[in-house]
Amino acid sequence: MEGFPFEEHLEQLRGHYRKQRDVMVAALQRHFGEHVTFHIPQGGFFLWLTFREDVNTARLLRHAEARGVSFVDGRSFYVQEEGFRHARLCFSYCGQEQIERGIRILADAYFDYLNGNVQ
Repeated sequence: MEGFPFEEHLEQLRGHYRKQRDVMVAALQRHFGEHVTFHIPQGGFFLWLTFREDVNTARLLRHAEARGVSFVDGRSFYVQEEGFRHARLCFSYCGQEQIERGIRILADAYFDYLNGNVQ
C-alpha cells in the first residue's frame, strides 16, 4: 500500500456513502413523512426504521418484495420475539435513482398495507 493515497481514497468513499445516505433520508422524509422514524447514522451503511406500534414489518416485507423491493425485517436483530415494527435499509449498494425509486415503492407498499389494499 506504499504510495497509495489511502486517506484520500477513504475520504472519497465517505463522501460517496454520505450522499447515498442523504438521498435515502430525503426520500424517506418525502414519501413516509411522520409514518416512520429513524436516526441519521454517522457511519455504516444502514438506516434503522421504526414504524407505528401496529405495523408488522414481516407482513410488510412480503408486500414490498412482491413489488421488487426488499429490506431486513427488524425481528432478525432480536433474540426474543421483538422487532416487529422495525426495518433495516441498506443505502450502500444501490445508486441514487434506485434508492429514490425503492423508497417510493416501499412507501406505496406500506400505505397499501395500512389501508388493507395488499396483493
